[in-house]
Amino acid sequence: MSKILVPLVIWFSILMGLFIILIFIGGGIGSLDPEFQIRSFPLMLLGFSPLVIGTSARLYLLPKTKSESEFLVALIISLALCEGVGLISLFTFPSEMTTEKAFAYMTAILGVALLCPLGITRSSRD
Repeated sequence: MSKILVPLVIWFSILMGLFIILIFIGGGIGSLDPEFQIRSFPLMLLGFSPLVIGTSARLYLLPKTKSESEFLVALIISLALCEGVGLISLFTFPSEMTTEKAFAYMTAILGVALLCPLGITRSSRD
């Protein structure tokens, strides 16, 4: 029970921390424009590269860890990368780019939610 409880508490606290940061510091999710066009593609590509790295670690790195300590280190690094998308979007997107900010917030939350440790089956258990 405690082997899954520690990663679950870490995951949940980072997810709730991301919600608190985005709602209170970022001003909420914002509104989505139905006629959305990317105005700054290199900026969005730079902002979403940690999300790609974090979710690929979920698929390839986390299931191959052999011990609890390796799993926790890989999980925390992946969570930090996915949470970084939301934090980067707080400071990189100007205030008039509300659709890009809302898109970045939602993908950051989705990236952290995908790293839920309940569905990860590892190759060998301790």
